[in-house]
Amino acid sequence: MEIIEATIHRLVKAVHTHGERSVTLQMRNANLPIDETLGVVSRDLLALYGRTSDSSGTFGNNPTLHLFPVRFNDYLRGELTIAGLTQATVDLIANQIASVRLANGGYALFLRYSCAIANRRTSFC
Repeated sequence: MEIIEATIHRLVKAVHTHGERSVTLQMRNANLPIDETLGVVSRDLLALYGRTSDSSGTFGNNPTLHLFPVRFNDYLRGELTIAGLTQATVDLIANQIASVRLANGGYALFLRYSCAIANRRTSFC
């Protein structure tokens, strides 16, 4: 796996709170340094995710309801930077957890990487 760019942001929300101002975002202003530590953590997280999740899902086709695919396509076309994509995505997450009383915060790690599959390079593994 070759990491191309990465960043991480924090969403802070106390349990049993909800509403418009219940989530605070702590946005990282720069990409993470691409080093061995990031590589190890990324590989371990992707392996864990691959073992524990059902990754067969869809984003939805309605661009009004499903904004992530719209923003992701903007990023792929070069109309958004990774900072713009991740800001839009964290905003979507924050809006969702703000309405859920028992939801709490956490970290959102964004990785753009490529890997070799059957002697080909691909952006998604």
